[in-house]
Order: sequence, then C-alpha cells, then structure tokens
Amino acid sequence: MIARHSMSLSHRWPVIAVAVTSLLCVVISVFFLTRGQFIIFQNLFYIPLIIACFYYGKRGFAYSVGLVFVYFFLVSVFTRDPIVLQGAAVRVGIFLLIAWIVATLSLARRQAEDTLEKEREKFRMVADFTYDWAYWTDPQQDLLYASPSCERISDYGPEEFMADAGLMSRIVHPEDMKVFRRHMDDYHKSCIDEVGEFEFRIVNRSGEERWIAHLCQPVYGNDGQFKGRRANNRDITDRKRAESQREAALEALRKSEENLRRERDRAQNYLDVAATMMIALGEDQRVTLINRKGCEVLGYPEDEIVGKNWFQAFIPADIRYQVRSLYDRIITDTGSGETHYENEVVDSKGDRRLIAWYNTILRDGEGKIMGVLTSGNDITEKKQMELALWESEERYRAFFEASRDGTFITAINGRWIDCNPAMADILGYNDVEALKLFHINEFYKDIEDRLRLEALLEERGYVQDYPADIRRKDGEVIHALITSIVRRKRTGEIIGYQGFIKDITERKRSEKTIHWLAYHDALTGLPNRTLFNDRLGVAIAQASREERPLAIMMFDLDKFKDVNDSLGHNVGDLLLKAVAKRMASLVREGDTVARMGGDEFLMVFSTIKQGEDVPLIAKKVVDAFQTPFICDGHKLTITTSLGISLYPKDGEDADTLAKNADIAMYKAKQSGRNRYVFYEEI
Repeated sequence: MIARHSMSLSHRWPVIAVAVTSLLCVVISVFFLTRGQFIIFQNLFYIPLIIACFYYGKRGFAYSVGLVFVYFFLVSVFTRDPIVLQGAAVRVGIFLLIAWIVATLSLARRQAEDTLEKEREKFRMVADFTYDWAYWTDPQQDLLYASPSCERISDYGPEEFMADAGLMSRIVHPEDMKVFRRHMDDYHKSCIDEVGEFEFRIVNRSGEERWIAHLCQPVYGNDGQFKGRRANNRDITDRKRAESQREAALEALRKSEENLRRERDRAQNYLDVAATMMIALGEDQRVTLINRKGCEVLGYPEDEIVGKNWFQAFIPADIRYQVRSLYDRIITDTGSGETHYENEVVDSKGDRRLIAWYNTILRDGEGKIMGVLTSGNDITEKKQMELALWESEERYRAFFEASRDGTFITAINGRWIDCNPAMADILGYNDVEALKLFHINEFYKDIEDRLRLEALLEERGYVQDYPADIRRKDGEVIHALITSIVRRKRTGEIIGYQGFIKDITERKRSEKTIHWLAYHDALTGLPNRTLFNDRLGVAIAQASREERPLAIMMFDLDKFKDVNDSLGHNVGDLLLKAVAKRMASLVREGDTVARMGGDEFLMVFSTIKQGEDVPLIAKKVVDAFQTPFICDGHKLTITTSLGISLYPKDGEDADTLAKNADIAMYKAKQSGRNRYVFYEEI
C-alpha cells in the first residue's frame, strides 16, 4: 500500500515518481487528444496508473480515480467535440475496470504474503520443539530458519548457521559432498515440485561422524508462488550403526549352509558383543539364534528362547495377528528383503517393551529363503521420554497461557521470543503479536533498573521479586515485581531470560491509602491525633534545643450540635471541612492544625519567635470565624472558643500541654464563647 511505502524517505520516492510521471502523462495525453494526434500518446497516462494499482492496491486505485477525473475535466475544458469526449469516457471506463482488477489482485497478493509469514511463524513455533533438525530456505537458498535441535546433532547452534551461509557445506563429509551438492542443485536451485530424500554424513564440531536422513519439500504461497523449501534432518547414526552390525552379521550368516553350523559359535560370540538385539527366525517362525543383548531385553536365558515360536511366546496377544502378517509379507518378499517397523514384545516379568526392528531375509547359496535375521533397538525408555516431554510441554503451555501474571521468554538483547496474553494486557497491548514488535527493554521507566536486574541475573542466575517501574503503552507507569532466570547454552553462555512479571500497582496504591488514613482524618484530610502527637513531640524537642516558646491551641465550634440537629449531619460535615480548609490556610509551614474528633481541633505553632506573637495569632483564628461559611446553599455564621497553653510555661510534655489547652478552651466557653483564653489566666 502507499501508506506502507511512505513511512520513510527511501520508501517515498516510488510514490513521488509515479505521481509526477502520471501527472506529466495526463498533460501529454490531453494535449494529443485535443488535437486528435498520436492515439498512443492519448492513452499514455494509463500506464503509470496501472503500475500504481499493482504496487499500492486500493490506495493506488483511489489515486487513479482522482487523476482520471482530472484528465476528463481537462479534456472537457480543451475540447467540445462530443465524439472525442465519448471516446475518452469509454477509455476511462475500461481503464477503471482494469485498474480495479489489478488493485484487487495486488491486495490478494499482499494478503497471501502476510498469510505465508504467519504460517512461517507457526512453523517456527512447532519446529522449535521438534526432535529433528528442521530448517527453511528461501528460493535463493538463503537460510530463513533452523530449529534448536541442530545444536544437539551438529554441535552448532541455529545462530551459527544463520550467520554463516557456508557452514552446512563445510561440515558435510568429504565423501558425501558430491551427492549433497547434486541434491541441492536438483531440488533447491531447480525448484523441483516433489519431495527430495537422501542420506549423507556430517562431521560435527567435536570431529564425530553423524549420519543424517534428509527430507525436503517445496513451500508455496496461496497464490501458487514458490517460497522456498522446508527440510528435516534426522540423526540416523544409531540406525546406521545397527545396520552396519547387521550387515556384518549377515555377511557371516550368508556363507554356505555347510559352514553355517561350524561358524555358528563364532557368529554367536560376535552377536553377543553387539549393542542391539540380534535374532534369527526360521521359516517355521521359531527362534534359531539370539544374542546376549536379546536375552537381556527379554529376561530369559538363551536355551529358554531358542526353539520357541517367536510370535506365540514373545508377542502380545492383542497385536500378534498384525505382527505375524507383517512377518509373512517379509518372508515372501521378492525385493531387497529388508524392512523397518516397530512393535512390542513381552519380557519375563510380563512387561511390554517397544522394539524398533530392522529385518533382512536369509537365503542359502541357491537363493532359497532360510529365514529372517532381525536386529532390534529397545526404544521403550526413549518413547516414554518423548511422551513425558510432550506432556510436560503441554502442561507448560497450559500454565503459560492461563497464568494471570505476565510470563515471558526473551533473547539476551530483549527481543521477545514468547509471552502470554497477560503480559500483553499488563503492558497495555491488545494482543501478543503487537507487543512482540517492541523489545522488553523499552518498557523500563528507568534504564538503571534493567541494568541492575541483568547484573543480578548474570551474577546469581536468577532473581526473585525484583521491584521495577514499568511504562505501559499509554505512558502510565506501573509498579511490578520481576522474577526471572537466565537461559544458557550448554557452554554456559547466556542466550536470554525467562520469567514472569506481577503487576502490584493496585497493592501499592492500597498500601499508600492505608498509610495515609492511619495518620489523617478521613473527613477533613487534616492530621489526626496520632500524627498530631508525633509532630507535637518533634516540635517540643526542637523548641527545647533552641530555647524558644511553643503555643498549643485547642478550639471547637460553638453550638455545633444545633447545626447538626437543624440542618443534618451532611451539612455539619461540610461545615467541618470548610473550617479545616480555612484553618489550614492560617498556619505557616512548620505549624500543624489537626482534627481530634467531632468538632474539636488542635493547633501547634512552632514557628513563633516570642510570646507576644501568640495573642495576635489567637485573635486571627477567632476573627477567621467572623466570615460566614457557605455549606450546601446555607449561609452559616458560627463562632469558636479557643484555649491556649504555652511551652514550657504551662507544661513540658505533649499530654500536659494538650490537657491545659483543653481546660483553657472550656474556660473560654464559660466566659461567653467567641473568644480565646490562656491557661495561665485561669
């Protein structure tokens, strides 16, 4: 689309080129149309517009429609010939139909490319957990993806294959290089539309030779366009070794029938050192030979196995018919006489063991079938491990997706590898894919938090409940606890991190609110008795050090009960809040006004320099009540009675000073209210 290509200057020049070219072609077309000359030039401007529709889809079509109307307008201005106008209109209609078709096809092509990219991502998610070494190349044979299993097989990680295009060719065994290159040329360069298979050897990083069974197939988009090839490399080294041992045994057993018995003991000794089960069956389905490994797997001595019907004695009854039918097909096979399959056997304990068999028909010197030599690998534990791994992955995925905490896996540079929907929700994104466009490092409010976290992870290998401030998509900062562990290669190198993030913003807010309510009056917002006593204690200590006076004033509202009784408690609460606000405006920084409860307030003035200032302050407080209070439409005039105690004259501790100020306040009430009284005057 045009919007996609206008994001940067390097993408904007094709749009500008198409626009300028098409406008120039419009002028040329109108010029030749009005003169009836060069019909090719009359339709010249359609070409860049068709190109715009092809590259920019419906946006290009919209641009083309606008330019066509400009063209038609210019034609109508410069010519009045109805035939010319009619011809131009017909050509415009045909062009718009063609342009719409081109734009629609272009949109379908882009949607197909987007679908292919999503399918490619799904392929990566599945391939990352496959046991085999999977990879994907583009039509130019450039590597697009390699699964983590490549490191288990070749000792080289996916990053090394992605960074070094020639690494694969260098690790191919020299003797297999020719067949490897022929396959790559035939199937990758020539884009053969079929599955390709062959076997070759590689030499891994430690110099060990590994056999690989390679299978690849073409990948096409929804539009049928060739997108590359997807390949699977399976490590068949164990199978090749078993085949090699079987071939060696087969070579010995294929000697003439006359020498077979004489060489039997020698063959038996050879088979006994084989790491795989080696069993020979006659035409009558009875065991004629078994090696030590076979006896160990079945749990019987050799003399209790040889001579028994293999299917009756060692194959479970529920699969006996299918396995015997398969054996019958092998024994009558006119081809190579070799096949591979898996089935269970029953050991001496009654347990089932899963065996992978590789079978070869035994023939005498005349080609007559003598029986079958089979080698088997006990893959019971391997299959159990694969099943356990699959179940573990399923449990992990279920936990991962359902967790309420934000769960993540990232590369060492902060790039998202995977995260759950809760992670996207915490950071303010609607879906996981939108979140993955950014790095996790971008969401830390303070980069120092990220650096400290990475340092702790590198030092310890894990971090639990690390506090950090995280910035959401909308700019809101949330408080979070991060628990994370490092992800390492076998070499110990750190390749990323995984863990989860818990949003504790609401908990922090609740703690802050609870802390505030513990020291403030919920109605007025003034300090409560607890905070007032704390501040009074500090003020007394400071006044004692500096040897200066301190004034404590207690006041309540005269006849406040009448307000509650006549106008209701709602108006009474509004009056208390208005009084608190007015009194708070009278004190300076360092002084305190607090509500003790009901209509009773306490004030401490710690910033007075001399005792003569106290009457002025007291008068200012009493006079503040001369201005009426407006509460819920009611104009309330109310007075106050104020009691004053001075430090250190009237007391040297908080309780004594507060008590004496209370006594002075009640003396003010007895003296007629609307006044202040010093404790020393009583």
